[in-house]
This record gives sequence, C-alpha cells and structure tokens, in this order.
Amino acid sequence: MNKKNISLLLLCTLYIFNAMQAQILTVTPGSSLTIKSGAIFSADGMTLIPSSDFTLTNVSLVRNTTRTHTSPNANISRVYLFNNATAPFSGMVQINYLVSELNGIPESNLELNVFNGLSWVPYAGSVNTTIHYVLSNQLTNLALNELTLASVLAPLPLTWRSFTATKQNKNVLLKWSTATEQNTKEFIPQ
Repeated sequence: MNKKNISLLLLCTLYIFNAMQAQILTVTPGSSLTIKSGAIFSADGMTLIPSSDFTLTNVSLVRNTTRTHTSPNANISRVYLFNNATAPFSGMVQINYLVSELNGIPESNLELNVFNGLSWVPYAGSVNTTIHYVLSNQLTNLALNELTLASVLAPLPLTWRSFTATKQNKNVLLKWSTATEQNTKEFIPQ
C-alpha cells in the first residue's frame, strides 16, 4: 500500500452508530482531503465529481434517515449532513437511493435539495428510475451542508384531522391535530 492510500485511510474513518445514523467520513483538524477536478469521490451512495479541486478540512459526514433542518417538502429517507459547511463546491452531485426510501414521492419528481444555512434550495437534475439515482450537474460555488432528494411537487407528508384559528386579542391561536404523519419533525407556521 502506497503512502497516498495510507494517508487516505487515516483521514477517512467509518463508524456505525446505529441503523439511523452512520458516520461516513471524518477529516480531522489539521488535515485535509482534496478531491481533484474530474475525480469521482463516492461515499455511501453520494458521489461528488468536482469541476475544480475541492478540499475538505475539519469536517465529518454522516448519513441520517431524517433532516436536521425542517422543510415543507417531503424528502426521501436518505440525508447527508456535513457537521460544518464545506468550502464552495462546483461540479456534479449524484445521490443513489433505494425504492424503499422514497416515502411516497414519485421518482420522476425527485431533485437534489441542499440546505444553504438558511433554507432548502432545490437543484434540477436527471433522474434514473432504473438504477435509482439523481444526478445534478453544473452546480457552482455551493457550500455543502445538508443534502437530500426531495420533491417540490409532493403533497404534505401528513393528513389533517382538524385545524382551527381563533383570534385572541392581537394574536391568533392555531390548533391542529393530524390523522397521519410521515417523515415530520416539527411544525413552523408561516
């Protein structure tokens, strides 16, 4: 094994915490991992192909089944989360998925969604429903933080039982209950 491979093995460490979260990659403080322009870097179903050299420093990458940051859009049960936003990335991102992770979203509606620190931003791409992946190319200066596949066309991942709004002085009291929920974490009235 040559020195480059040994260094890469030292930088990339796999830890399995439980079935819900797996640490895929750790780049320890004081070290870095550079993915050269055009190189293919794959980690647990996520592939990065940078159009210019892309360096990861002091980050770890985990895969969860739910989002950390909420969104009104339904997403698949595969979410990648960097503990720190990365340096700007330009190039292609491919996320592979299992049909069992779709959460009722039609495959043809899937698109890459990236949390930019404030909100989720969708990025169009091509969907392969035979091999089950979404490839988004021509991404430019994108800080990678949290990534998943979602659909802006998907219905809410819940069924309402009741919803009422009652005026109380200068405020409005909202009360609701749901009959079913899928892949929800919290509610944020807007």
